[in-house]
Amino acid sequence: MPHNSNSLGPLPAYVASGIAPENWTATQLQVAYAPAESWGARGDGSVKGTGWFGAFPMQDGSIASEIGTGFEIDGKEIGSPSINPFQSKEQIMRMLKNMDAAFDPDIMQNTMDWGRYRMMQGISPFLQPGEEAINFEKHDPTYWRLRTKGSGLKSEY
Repeated sequence: MPHNSNSLGPLPAYVASGIAPENWTATQLQVAYAPAESWGARGDGSVKGTGWFGAFPMQDGSIASEIGTGFEIDGKEIGSPSINPFQSKEQIMRMLKNMDAAFDPDIMQNTMDWGRYRMMQGISPFLQPGEEAINFEKHDPTYWRLRTKGSGLKSEY
């Protein structure tokens, strides 16, 4: 099967922007071709989406686009995607191999900082309608962290 297509045709754009290996399982393909809206809801009731980089195949055979994590800011529970622009490619790949890596200190710090950064702007940490997904192959977290200069976030540059 080619990198970005199969007998069902080309992978949807939100999947092709992520990592689309040649040997996706039938279940992964079924999820990948389903509309993102059918992926269910987050804990706060908001609809899950394709995430900042599109959908990724997990080593366990499932699909991930966000790996949502919750934490507290000023006494309020905040949800934030662990797969976010502050993570390096290596950190994202670690989570795809083992979802528990989302709680590794370096990844968790970036997740909390991403959540804080977006909340300071009054925006949800999750990709919003009208925002554009990021091409994983071209991703450089330094670009995103430079935008936080002077914000007081621990992962700022």
